[in-house]
Parts: sequence; C-alpha cells; structure tokens
Amino acid sequence: MGLGGRLNFTHANLEAGVVYTYWLTALSAASESGWSLPLVAVAAELSGPPSVVPPERPQDFRWQYPEDDGGTPVRSFQVLMEFYNASRSGPINWTAQNDSILHYRPWSTSLSRTDLFEIGRDYVLRVRAVTDAGEGESSSGVLVSGGQSTQLITLWSSNVSRDHVELEWASPGSNTTMDVYVDDGNDGSLVFWTGGISYTRATIGPLMTGKKYRVQGQQSLKAQQLILLPPPQVISSNTCLVERCHNGPSIPTTVAVLSDVINVTLSDHAGPPQTDLSVDATGTTVEVSWKPNSDTGGTRVTAWIIERDNGTASLSNHPNAEFSQIARLEVAESRMFFVDSPPLNVSVMLGWCSSCPVRYRYRVRPVNAAGESRWSSITQDAWMVPTPGLPTESLLNDVDGGPCLIVAWNNISYAAFYQVRGELSDPGDTADSSESFFVNGTTDLQSTFCPDDRTLGKRYAFSVRGVNLAGNEGPWSSYVTGFMARAPSPPTQVRLVDADCYRSPNITFRCNTLDFDIIPNTTAPNTTACNKLSWRSPEDDGGCRLVEYQLFRDGTPIAMVPASNTFFADFNASL
Repeated sequence: MGLGGRLNFTHANLEAGVVYTYWLTALSAASESGWSLPLVAVAAELSGPPSVVPPERPQDFRWQYPEDDGGTPVRSFQVLMEFYNASRSGPINWTAQNDSILHYRPWSTSLSRTDLFEIGRDYVLRVRAVTDAGEGESSSGVLVSGGQSTQLITLWSSNVSRDHVELEWASPGSNTTMDVYVDDGNDGSLVFWTGGISYTRATIGPLMTGKKYRVQGQQSLKAQQLILLPPPQVISSNTCLVERCHNGPSIPTTVAVLSDVINVTLSDHAGPPQTDLSVDATGTTVEVSWKPNSDTGGTRVTAWIIERDNGTASLSNHPNAEFSQIARLEVAESRMFFVDSPPLNVSVMLGWCSSCPVRYRYRVRPVNAAGESRWSSITQDAWMVPTPGLPTESLLNDVDGGPCLIVAWNNISYAAFYQVRGELSDPGDTADSSESFFVNGTTDLQSTFCPDDRTLGKRYAFSVRGVNLAGNEGPWSSYVTGFMARAPSPPTQVRLVDADCYRSPNITFRCNTLDFDIIPNTTAPNTTACNKLSWRSPEDDGGCRLVEYQLFRDGTPIAMVPASNTFFADFNASL
C-alpha cells in the first residue's frame, strides 16, 4: 500500500448487515511485521430517526422503532435530555455538550421517570437508535414541562393579507385537534380565537391592517381533558409536578401539543412601482429608476428587489428567460435608482460594443411586511448599444418639378431609425407648430416633404439625427435649406424690340446685332439702334414670389434681371 503519511483502504461490494474484521501488517523486502489489533466494522448505514408517539400520561415519553435501521438491527436506544429555554420559540438542537444521555435496551420504547425532572424546570427530550453502524439520527424534540409531555410542532403563515392570516402547521398526529390563540396586536396575552381544527391549516381574521400579532397553536382543551389522572387519595409526591402543588390534584394546565409562537404583521403585498430605464452613451451601463406605487399594501415598503434576465442578442426574438435578483436596496439608502453593468464584450475607452446590440430585461419588486411583492413592475427592455454618430445630409428637388423637397443622408452605425425635422429658416417668417415638420421612426435613408397651403412658397431648413434601440438620440446634422415651391412656368410673349437707346454725348454704345440678326452692324455716335427684350411674367409662379429672371443668349446665361423689371430689359445694359 506504500510508505509514509496516512494511508487508507476502501473495501467495496460488501454484503449489507455483515460484520467484517480487518488486520494490518507491514511488509518489507526483508521481513514481515506482526499483525495489528483487529478492527471490527459492519457494512451498514446509520439508522434513521425513531418516531415519537404522542404522550398518554404525565412525564411519559414514548417512541417507535425507526422505519430505516440502516441495514443492521437496533442494539439500544439513547434518550437525549437537555434543559429547555422557555423564552425561545422552538426546541434546542442537541449537541455533545448538552446535559444527559440515557441508555435503554432495544426492547424499551418509553421513558417514565419522575425523578429525572426538577420542579419548575423544562426539558427537551429526543431519542435515537444505536446500531452496529453507530448512533443514528435523532427524533424531533418533545418538551416535558410541569410533568406533562408536550409535543412541539412548527407553525408558519402561508399567506397574509390586509386583515386575514392563513396559518399552516406540522401534523401533530392522527385524531388530534388544534386551537389557535392570538394576542391583541399590542403584546398582550394570547387569547383563544378558534378551535377544534382537525386539519393542519386555518384562517384567522379579520384583524387590523399594519398591526403585528403573536399567534400560537395548541392542542384543543377538549382533547386535553381526556388525559386520566389517578384519584386524589393515591397521588404521590412526584405527581405534584403535574399540578404545581396548587391545592391538590387538578386537570393539567399545560397542553400536550404546542407550536412555537410566531409574529405576523397584517399587510397585503405592495403594488408594483413605475419603472424607467436609461442606457449610457457607450451602451455599457444602464440606470434603472422607479417611482413607488401609492398602494403600499397597508405597511411601509422596506426594500426594493431589482431583477434582470439573461439577455439576448436577437433583434426579433424575445424569449421568456428566467429573471434573477441582482440587487436589493434597503429603503434606508434613500434612493430609487440602480446602475447596472450587465456582462458585455466592450471597450469603454473606445466607446464601442463588439457584441451590441444586446437586450436585457429589468423589473423591480417592492418588499414590505408581507415579504417580496407578488407583483413586479412592468418589464422594461434595455438595449445595450452605443449612441449613433453625426450624419451627413443633402437636399434634392422633386424629380417631377413639384413643390416637394427630398432630404437624404448617409447610414449611421448603431442607428435603429432616424428623426428628421424641418423649420422655417427666413428671419422674417414666423410659424406655429403646424408649419413645422418632424418625422420620427423612419428606417429609410431619405424623407420627402411636401407643402400645404400654409407652407407653400416658404424656405425651410432640414436636419436629421439617428436613434438607437435604447432610445438614445445622436447629434443633429447641419442644416440644408430649400424652398417649398414648384418651378415657375415660362414667361410669355418674349420678343425683341428696336428702340432708340440715347445715352449721352461722348458715349458710344455698340450693339452686336449679328447675334440677333435684326439690324445691320452699324455704329453711330451719340445714338444707336439697340435691341430690347420684353416679356410677360409667368402665369404660375410655383407658389413662390419671383425674385429675378435669368437671360440666355444662344443657350448661354448672360444676365440676371431683377423681377421688378420683368416687362422690359435693355440688352445694352447687360452686355
């Protein structure tokens, strides 16, 4: 088996209940040592707990064999006895430092010794079986107080509302009815509330909302009176433990089955809060904030539970993932927000998120005297994604020459959709909200704006920005401007007119008449024959006031004429 250190050996596949004896010897190349002392072991598990039997008479502690003896017969029983602290709400767990261990033969299943108990002292008794495998698991505790054995059971509140309490308790055994005692909510004495309950649950109420009540279950008094006492003339001095030596024998005042005393505060669950979320610009942290519900359930909210799901990178699938608690904030902290950094593959310094967008869901749950509220807030989605950058936009005219304008822009990273706004840009124009434009939620890279009767003919400035899935808005782009108008119709009655263009002495004007092919190319001092172009203004100005006319000769623009001179223009002045 080797040399040095602590050695061990495992012997498997043994037959249950068989006793095995082991010896050890040391071997070397030269010789063999002597044998060790024998070690006897049995192939079995420890025994399960014996079953405690309800008592039949004072100072009677009875039990039954364990259902599971571990594979070997019971060799004896050990009764564990210790002092009981009456101020505690339940039996004390027995340890090796406790008071006494009483040994009993395997055929003994009861203890009835009045000499073991001092007057005025309370004890807890447990029993365990001893087999070849060792000392087994101990039974539940039984209280012996004033000479009568008391079985301790657990009592708890299964549901609490504003004015009622639903109680449940461990089964005290068959044919046992229970009474429920409640105080006045002001630390008064426990008084009878309801009784004769043959099952393990009861509802008490109505009680006062917000009050803290002490509640206890006891075996029904009617059942206690069935306990038979010896006649007065044969009562021994030891029986005085039963009556506390008050005026001779009487019906015992302690009960055979007793629960612990629990405190219950009457309150309904608090209503769900109103929550809001905000994701930072880098898409790495989220702030969860909330406002409390006016319905607190009848008692003060003492804490808030923040819950989060596991997250998903799917933009379309919203799985019903399990929520888990990520934080608990006590009301004493005087804040109603929580900053969370969910797990992401991110670079905060560079401001990007390699795994974004990732969606996490959050909700908040209040806590009051009734515990964690059964109602949580509405689930809020937090998309972990950086804020979009600055777009670049351009303005296009309607391809059909209509009054509409087309605003176009480039695609921006992390933008889920875009917002476009249009406002009057001329200082002299004033407009109400009906004359402004705002497009929210477009996923296209352009948007068309067409005027109505109020906006036709006015100059507008347009800007665009991106918005991510978290609702974070990027910066507005620079403005592009344009008139909301149609192109004017062509001028009518355009013609050339010969005229005397006298200017002044010593000034000679030359008209290049070859271009117009109307008069010979001649030059005369002081006076010259000039050509003038006349026209009438367009019948349709396109909804926008005409500012100027542009003159062309042989397709080449040669002059801009103010719109006030629309009916007559001197070509000499423009050449």
